[in-house]
Amino acid sequence: YQKIQVEQRASTPLNRTLHYYPIYKDEHLVVVNKPNRILCVPGPRRNPSLANLVHGICFGSEDNEYYNVDKMVIHRLDMDTSGVVAYALSERALSILHDDFRHRQVKKTYQALVCGHIPIAEGEIDLPLERDPLHPPFMRIAVGNDNNNNNVGGGDNENGGNSSTTVVHEGFQKFIQQAPKPSLTTFRVLSWEYMSSCRLPVTRVELTPYTGRTHQLRVHCAGMGHPIVGDDIYGYFGEGAPNAGLDNHVMNELYPQRCNETVQKRIYDVVQSTNQALCLHAKQLYIHHPISRAPMVFEADPPF
Repeated sequence: YQKIQVEQRASTPLNRTLHYYPIYKDEHLVVVNKPNRILCVPGPRRNPSLANLVHGICFGSEDNEYYNVDKMVIHRLDMDTSGVVAYALSERALSILHDDFRHRQVKKTYQALVCGHIPIAEGEIDLPLERDPLHPPFMRIAVGNDNNNNNVGGGDNENGGNSSTTVVHEGFQKFIQQAPKPSLTTFRVLSWEYMSSCRLPVTRVELTPYTGRTHQLRVHCAGMGHPIVGDDIYGYFGEGAPNAGLDNHVMNELYPQRCNETVQKRIYDVVQSTNQALCLHAKQLYIHHPISRAPMVFEADPPF
C-alpha cells in the first residue's frame, strides 16, 4: 500500500502555483524551496519532478534542446524531504558546483522532528552505512559480516518492522556487495516539544551531515533510537529494518533512554490519521556562487 501511494505521488503532474517557490535566480543558478512528496529529479522512470518544472519555467520548455534537465542537477533531496535545493542554469555552473560538492566546499543543515526527547543537547552520530540485503534498496547501519545478515533487527522485531528472511534482488547485488561507508552526522537540539493534544514527546533537532550517504539522516536518527516523525521506511512499522539494522539488545545498551516502542506507535498512529509528511527539511544551504565565487547562504523555514 505504501509503495502504491509513493508511485501515485511520483506520477502526479506538478504546476507552478503549488510547487514552485523560488528563493534566488540569476543566469547561472536557481535556488528553490522544494515541497515534500515530490521528486527532486526525474529518476529512471522520468516521472514529473521539480527539476522539470524549474526547467520549463527558466527555459520556456521542458524539452529545450539547448539545455536539458539532467544538466541542471547539482544535488538532490529525497522525495519526502522538503527544503532548499539548487539547480544549475549553465554548464559552467554545473561543473563548478559539482566540484564544490565533491570536495565538500558546501555546507547543508537540516531540521527534523524526531520521536521522543533526545536526552542530550548535542552530539555526533558516527556510524557506517551499507545497503540492507534484507530490505533492498534501503540502507542500514553496518553490522559486520558475522552472520548477522539473516537476523537484522533482532529476534523480537521491536518497532513493528518487517521480520522477513533474506530477500536479495538481482538488480541490487552490486550495491549490497559494496563495502560499508563511513558516515558522520552531528546534531543539536533546538527544542523539546510535544506533538498533538496527546502530549507525545518529540525533539526539534538541527542535523548536519558531513558525508552524503543515501538516507543518511533518516538511518542515523533511527539508529540512535529516535526515528524522524513520519518516516515510513526507518520509523515504526517502516519498510526498512527496525532500529536501522541494530539488534534490540545493542540498542538497549547504547541508547537506554531511546524512544520506546509504545511512544513510537502512538506517534505513528497520529501521523497516519493526519497524513503527516516526513518531518525532515533542508533548512540552509551554504555555497559559493559558481561564477563570482561570492559566499551565499539560502534558507527556508520548515513546514512543521
